[in-house]
Amino acid sequence: MSADAPAGFPLKETENRVDIALAIPHRGDRFLVARRAEGLHLAGHWEFPGGKIRPDEKPVDAARRELAEETGLIGAEWEPLVVVVHDYAEAPLRFHVFLARDPTGDVRMDAQRKHAWLSLEELLSLEMPEANRQMLRALRWRVGRT
Repeated sequence: MSADAPAGFPLKETENRVDIALAIPHRGDRFLVARRAEGLHLAGHWEFPGGKIRPDEKPVDAARRELAEETGLIGAEWEPLVVVVHDYAEAPLRFHVFLARDPTGDVRMDAQRKHAWLSLEELLSLEMPEANRQMLRALRWRVGRT
């Protein structure tokens, strides 16, 4: 490692890192988010649809599956946004984040789970998991600055 490298680089990979695929549904100038249920890790925080990538599953295919399972939406156009590595105390995670532009269908979620289509500016004011801050910076860069 060179003397010019910042502390913490190169990054050390952990054996137990979990790969997560996230979809950010995008219609017009709105993005779909849902609030995490009580009793879950980070309960009450807002998040994008997503979940674990299955063995031998491509990240974009996992994002498609998770979007359909969690919301009933089908993404029309998929665009890679960013990969975010974040170590929560519970588990080290790697998020593969995709924009799902103009998804079709109506949102179908558990009745107890609050969801909303919000502007980028509104997303920036939500209480979200720490890893989502990096995703929002990438989203802001990709779709326009507020």
